[in-house]
Amino acid sequence: MFELKTGISEAPKVVGHTMEYMDIYPWEVFVVPRKSELKLTEETNSSNAAAKTVTSKYGFLAYGAWNFLGDGMNEKGLALATQTLYQSEYQKCDPSSSEYTTIFTAFLPNWILSSFSTVDEVIGNISSGKFCISNPAHMKLTNTHWSIVDAAGKSLVLEFERGEAKMYNNAVGVMTNDPWYPWHVQNINTYAWISNEVPSQKDLQVETDDLLPNQDKVPWVMGKGFNTGGLPGDGSPPSRFVKMFFERQIAMTNSPPKKLDDWLVLAQAILNTIFIPSGMEEPDGRFIPSGHTAWATLRVPATGFFAFRTYEDMQWHVVNTHAIDWNQKKSFTPSKDINNGFKDITSHFKTKPSFLGMHTHVDDGTSMVQIRDEI
Repeated sequence: MFELKTGISEAPKVVGHTMEYMDIYPWEVFVVPRKSELKLTEETNSSNAAAKTVTSKYGFLAYGAWNFLGDGMNEKGLALATQTLYQSEYQKCDPSSSEYTTIFTAFLPNWILSSFSTVDEVIGNISSGKFCISNPAHMKLTNTHWSIVDAAGKSLVLEFERGEAKMYNNAVGVMTNDPWYPWHVQNINTYAWISNEVPSQKDLQVETDDLLPNQDKVPWVMGKGFNTGGLPGDGSPPSRFVKMFFERQIAMTNSPPKKLDDWLVLAQAILNTIFIPSGMEEPDGRFIPSGHTAWATLRVPATGFFAFRTYEDMQWHVVNTHAIDWNQKKSFTPSKDINNGFKDITSHFKTKPSFLGMHTHVDDGTSMVQIRDEI
């Protein structure tokens, strides 16, 4: 996840997010209406307490599955992204307690998006002592932390360390998976040599006589891009954090976007550079396939812009959340057909004579599959 500070008062932030949590869920995009009854807990073998619920104050658009909300934005522009954090240690809660309300981590995103309109409201409620957050699954694979941003551009990272809620202002505007957010920020210093321009090598150069054709000194910069030499390119969370940070900072310095469309183009470009193909990561056990970028989102919380694309279908699909009917439950299954990402423009290059001697375009309805077969 990364944020772009646009400097545009009507749209202070553009947010990009990718999901690499494999394809073990039937991903859907769906609307959770106002006044919906949402789970906060469910009955477990370790507790006889009845499942607790909450009635949603706000409607929200979500990208996720029945028990895992990976991304979402509510009608007030509060947006959330879920990311794994295996090191998480949540609070020890008694679901039957009357002193606080227990919330299971799987349902925390639903609670936040349905209950609050700003980051400050989230901070106030998590800090109030009225809620206890736990993960009854006790599996590292199900441990997560959350990036939250509101319509005004305020940003938050929420983590649980040694049973204590840690809430950080995400001033850096980047987040990935393990390890902890402060570690990621500190790790940026490891790559302090990366620059927006190639430093001069004049003070280091030595003569090479006539050893090299048309080059009499070394070191010599042989082309473009050496300013980011050593920038991590692997798919690990620490490397993606560093890569997103420096790509954003360098791009904004050398070619600052001017209008919102330009910021969306930059966000799309950064998303493209952190894309993970299926098979690049090792499978997690016998039954869990290799992780990959299952889907990505672009969000502008202030304007209600929410766009998504999938691993197979790279065409952006856009939802204007300001135009949603928040009183109706709706769902949409994102495409996993690569043909939906192609636009056939063959007709633009086909002509035939008309009866007036003019030329007109012809569209024979040929499908992309047929075109590929013919090729």
